[in-house]
Amino acid sequence: MQTIFAFALAGFLLLVGEVFVPGMVLGTFGSIFFLAAVCRGYVLYGPLTGTWIFATIGIFYSIGLLLWLRFFPRTAAGRRISNRKTLPSSLAEKHRLVGVQGIAISVLRPAGVALIEGQRRDVITDGSFIEPNTPLIVIAEEGQKLVVRAQNSYEIAASGF
Repeated sequence: MQTIFAFALAGFLLLVGEVFVPGMVLGTFGSIFFLAAVCRGYVLYGPLTGTWIFATIGIFYSIGLLLWLRFFPRTAAGRRISNRKTLPSSLAEKHRLVGVQGIAISVLRPAGVALIEGQRRDVITDGSFIEPNTPLIVIAEEGQKLVVRAQNSYEIAASGF
């Protein structure tokens, strides 16, 4: 029974070590040690005791995982290795380019490159072909894709573009 306990403890320590030395090597060896503890229990003590060993290791592993998820991020080591910076939400910037004017750099048939707000952007048209140096207007944003159309002559005159 001492070897089973030693295998289980070694597996647990290796899984904890995986947090600090990522790469799946320690975690894989930890899982192998857990499996070795369960197999040794089945071989030495039979199916009933082996199942109890398996269940016990599974329960302790689950409790340890839940406690780790709950408390580790608040520790000094957890704060040191975790990323606390927030990324800007794409929902906050959604549709921020709709209505912005630009100019076609390449032939848009229907996809191509346009200059919008001073940046080269990959765009797609609403289905029409557009020649280079044609004034454009953004009509939709779909993720990173901008949908554009050529500006009408009265829109160009009104905008002074």
